[in-house]
Amino acid sequence: MLALAISFDQTTRGQIIETNDGAELVAKNWPQDSETQLVAFSSRGNPADVVYPAEVAEDIARLLRLTKQHGLISERKPGWFKRLEHYASDL
Repeated sequence: MLALAISFDQTTRGQIIETNDGAELVAKNWPQDSETQLVAFSSRGNPADVVYPAEVAEDIARLLRLTKQHGLISERKPGWFKRLEHYASDL
């Protein structure tokens, strides 16, 4: 899952964060002097990882290239594929 999160406490396990949908998680790689971050986490629980939008867009672009190279998408692209192409269009 991806969500926006804010930090609100520090423990020995890491930074305690709250996502925009109210989940409380631990993030071990929370940057100092940072208020809001994009985090990736499993619905099964901790820990959360801070991810940067540019990295997510690069990963999407890489996946799209591989998908096209191997002919895994037909000529008629599904809506989700078009959205991902849009997200990664500058890469």
